[in-house]
Amino acid sequence: MHFLRAIKLAVLILIAPAAGGQSISNNSIGEESSLDESLPTLDTVVVTGTKPGPGMWRVTKGNHKLWIFGTLSPVPATIEWNAQPVLDVVSNAQVVLWEPYFTVDVNVGLFKRLWLGYGYWKAQKNPGQKPLKDVLPAHEYARWQTLKQKHLPSDGKVEKARPAIAAGILLNAAIKNSGLSKERIVVPPVLAVARTKKIKISAPSYVFGLSDAEARRILQDARQESMNDIHCFAATMDVIEHDLPQLITNANAWATGDIDRIDLNRLDRRDRLCSTVLSDTNFSRKHGIPNIQESVIAAWMDAANYALDNNTTTVSFLPIGSVIREGGYIDRLRSEGYEVDPP
Repeated sequence: MHFLRAIKLAVLILIAPAAGGQSISNNSIGEESSLDESLPTLDTVVVTGTKPGPGMWRVTKGNHKLWIFGTLSPVPATIEWNAQPVLDVVSNAQVVLWEPYFTVDVNVGLFKRLWLGYGYWKAQKNPGQKPLKDVLPAHEYARWQTLKQKHLPSDGKVEKARPAIAAGILLNAAIKNSGLSKERIVVPPVLAVARTKKIKISAPSYVFGLSDAEARRILQDARQESMNDIHCFAATMDVIEHDLPQLITNANAWATGDIDRIDLNRLDRRDRLCSTVLSDTNFSRKHGIPNIQESVIAAWMDAANYALDNNTTTVSFLPIGSVIREGGYIDRLRSEGYEVDPP
């Protein structure tokens, strides 16, 4: 039985979308980014109306093709995606591959699932249920207070959440306040066509098996350990303070198909710091949690290779960052000898 909503989130409690599995040193809290600060002109308002989104990459093996569409979150809240060109490709496919994911398989009964769900809820709070002001450095808590007052003034419960959890909640509020949306506008029309045409839908996954006792131990440790997520918190505050214009520019560029304007470099720093909370720490090694990023990439690559061997047309939907960045899916497919044509 897959107990996803409780245990999957318990293991991934502080994981953000990962850019890689790099470790950090303790002196990185509050450090200035070493990236070039001479940024291009960024957008200040979001686009509106019906927009095409980006084009598709075409991966070829003989007469078999894999089409890749890069998704993005957040996107402008005021657009309608013109999905028809993509849906035309989907309607002729044998398989739709969604973004890969990491999940946890725990074989337990109903009452144990309820107990573990309660354990997950407690694991989102700081050890001893301390408030943020007692677990954050003073200067980080001061930043938090300023940004929370601006973007999330009425939520008092968030003060009891772990730093990375609280930071994620605040970032979501700031994104919404910037005229952006995390609504999944790509999924509904694609699913509708796939189901109407009876096209196989697949979401490659890496399944991490846990016994009841192992799940209990992970939740217990998650409740008792600080998890060293202050680095992730600080980097998220940096994004809210400095990088919301880049999020707007990225969203506009995605909506209009101008992918050359999408710049994820500064945002990747936050992703790297947040992904190390569990994926590259003593906590992961102690409990045998594998490298999550590499595990899901391998799962998708296996599915893509199989699809290119067995289907004339496959369409995959992946986060555009994982597609275009150095060492991403496009680079990996090319390295395996496939012909790849950009949009």
